[in-house]
Amino acid sequence: QYFSSPWNCFDLVIVSMQVIDQIWETVAPSMGVLRLLRLIRIARVIRTIRLVEEMHTIVRSIVAAMIPLAWTLILLIGLLFMGSVFFTQVINEALVQLKDEAELIAELRHWFGSVGRSYLTLCESTLGGVSWDEALRPLMKVSPWAGVLLVCHNAFCLLVMMNMATSVFIEVAMRNAQEEQDRHTAKHISDLFFLQHSSDTITSENFCDMIQEPEMQEYFKAINVDPSEARGLYSLLDSDGSGFVDKDELVSGCLRLRGSAKALELRMLMYETTRMHSQMKSFQARCDEMLGWVVGTMEQVFSERGSMSA
Repeated sequence: QYFSSPWNCFDLVIVSMQVIDQIWETVAPSMGVLRLLRLIRIARVIRTIRLVEEMHTIVRSIVAAMIPLAWTLILLIGLLFMGSVFFTQVINEALVQLKDEAELIAELRHWFGSVGRSYLTLCESTLGGVSWDEALRPLMKVSPWAGVLLVCHNAFCLLVMMNMATSVFIEVAMRNAQEEQDRHTAKHISDLFFLQHSSDTITSENFCDMIQEPEMQEYFKAINVDPSEARGLYSLLDSDGSGFVDKDELVSGCLRLRGSAKALELRMLMYETTRMHSQMKSFQARCDEMLGWVVGTMEQVFSERGSMSA
């Protein structure tokens, strides 16, 4: 399980570099590779990230957002490449007709002389490295429609693709930060309730005692739950009605108390309500049937007794 943690692997790499540095310094102290190994020691500063929970969450969120962000950037790169091929083809066809305008030809070759140069121009104009007007001015002299396409292409890349990349990154980072916070909260709740008890379950009395702890008071206050309703809260956590709550029930129940209800929880509530309504209707119909039988039987008995008396 040691290598399952990325921080343990990171520590192993740093310590291995330190050992190699010491061995290399003993064997060949004049080798230039020692300077590189000593520079790698600076990476040990990254280990301090583990000491700050918020910083750790930020780093994990950034790492988790890299894959969807990479796919979005690949799409943007492909769009820029298609634009660079198009504008390079347009300029190369226009250069054949521009033989006496050396200054314009030089300017066009500077901005759109090849696919690589056109790609760099589009990247710079999209990211703000060069003004749109500088690349647009010579292009408008060749073809106004090409200038309009350049403006539309840059606007689409800037307003749509860049904002999409930002939104994807923020969405994944926030989701990962929420999951990280849930894991930390689950561990904190589990440690608070079960570290002081040898048993893997807690009773209602244990729960009422532990909920008076300042840390639990702050947690339930943060999720807008009144800690004074401890027994009612315990009944909600004891979903199976066994009279005791294990670790999984406690952690999942406390996490579900936060925020608004999810769509799945509402759908389950609707299902249970519909099922109970159907059972009640069936029970009511059965009661009406039995009550009708009882009334009919009593009327028959009274009528027979009346006839016998007469």
